[in-house]
Amino acid sequence: MIGLAAGMVSGLAIAKLFLPTPTLNAQAARDLEWVASDNGKLARNLVDWNRDILKTCLQDQQNLKDALIILKGRYVTKGLCALWVLPETQRVYEEQR
Repeated sequence: MIGLAAGMVSGLAIAKLFLPTPTLNAQAARDLEWVASDNGKLARNLVDWNRDILKTCLQDQQNLKDALIILKGRYVTKGLCALWVLPETQRVYEEQR
């Protein structure tokens, strides 16, 4: 019994020496920290809420001439697409006026 326990302990110690330990480089550590931050969580939500829209966003922005969007006092006609910024449960819709 003692021999079995000693064999297991020494086997684990040897395995620990030869098996690579996962380590993160500095950039990977910063990336993981950002993912866990409020900005990282917001980015994840934006991707989740807009997964279907993002695929066609570049194509849809060509049709902006049908919409009236003004930013900083100028009409936007290219380079912008609308994304959801709230989850489905918090969105508000109105009938067209």
